[in-house]
Amino acid sequence: MSGEFEFVWPTAFDESEREHLSASSINMLMRCEQQYAFRYFEGLKAPPKAAMVQGSSVDDAANFNFRQKILSGSDRPLPEVLDAAATSFERRKDEIEDWSMSPGAAKDGVIAMTQEHHTSIAPKVQPVAVQEEFWLYSGEWDLPVLGFKDVRTSTETRDLKTTTRTKSQKDLESDIQAGIYLLASHASQEAERFVWDQIVQLKNGPKVAELERIGTQASYDITIRMVAVAEQRIAQMRESGIFKPADPSHWACGYCGYRNICPYIHD
Repeated sequence: MSGEFEFVWPTAFDESEREHLSASSINMLMRCEQQYAFRYFEGLKAPPKAAMVQGSSVDDAANFNFRQKILSGSDRPLPEVLDAAATSFERRKDEIEDWSMSPGAAKDGVIAMTQEHHTSIAPKVQPVAVQEEFWLYSGEWDLPVLGFKDVRTSTETRDLKTTTRTKSQKDLESDIQAGIYLLASHASQEAERFVWDQIVQLKNGPKVAELERIGTQASYDITIRMVAVAEQRIAQMRESGIFKPADPSHWACGYCGYRNICPYIHD
């Protein structure tokens, strides 16, 4: 595919309210069109699950450490980072309506995952930018794509994932977020290497599983096509008012925050 694309830093303009696509919105569209319609056409926001709040709290603590490391070159002491994780969880936990674990167990998990990240991942990362916003444009689609890079170093973009299941290299190679972020790195002439820093919650404690993906022209072409198809399908949905649901037996339906109002579910 020969379509040109452009990478733009947000400091050049204020586009915060402009309609756009993102990796998360495209993932939601591919998972369930009805869920996408609830979120983006009707503006309904489902409350986060406990696992999502855990992940956000671990990410907040990592950002707290990495932002100062850009200039200092050194990690903060572990107690400071653990305190940041606990504070973030206490601030966010009231958003949770459906607890799959006790609040105490959820907080303990946040502390354990944060400690694992700080001892196993953080020491080998020297950030250049943290939570770096970008807008990606292409002649192949009309809407811009908005993204936020967790951590950018001089050699890679790193993304922190907290999960209960270790994702595979195949998962990473087909991941739309990784594809978009690599395309953005290619467009901005940065290092075209993407790393998943997975912190996997296990019964005997968290473990780290790191995967990497290198950008190629073939993968960029696939990502451009996927975004273009998503944009086209959104326009069709908006015009027709018809939204294809996920298979009700899919695992995502059991965790969907819109389950109680979904016209395809009868509990």
